[in-house]
Amino acid sequence: FEFIKIPGTGLVEMIEQAHLDPDKINLWLTEHLRDLSQSKADTLVLGCTHYPFIKDLIQAHLGAQMRLIDTGQAVVNHLSNFLHKDPLHLGKASQRGSVLWLCNVDPALFALKAQKLLIDFPMTGANSKYLEI
Repeated sequence: FEFIKIPGTGLVEMIEQAHLDPDKINLWLTEHLRDLSQSKADTLVLGCTHYPFIKDLIQAHLGAQMRLIDTGQAVVNHLSNFLHKDPLHLGKASQRGSVLWLCNVDPALFALKAQKLLIDFPMTGANSKYLEI
């Protein structure tokens, strides 16, 4: 096996800025995925929770023959299993309620970015709190 590490420097920030024009992200992907697309690699692990937001763009750059592994789905599966196995949390998981977002940026800015990225998850009724870390 050969492992090729591709640093994602700057990509998370571009995703968080929720660019409506994907040209900047496409340019980054072209420059950083060039070596990978020319290698014999057959699988790319998306090692950041931000990357699934641009999964289709990444797949387009690498072609259909490149298998993508979305680690974000593994995190969701683990959390779901935890909530269903732990009786202290099951009641909370099975009921509708409010969402509290803890973030280390201005909550209003976070809410704006989250609304653009999480299209299927409306922010109505969600609260944000600044977390000093």
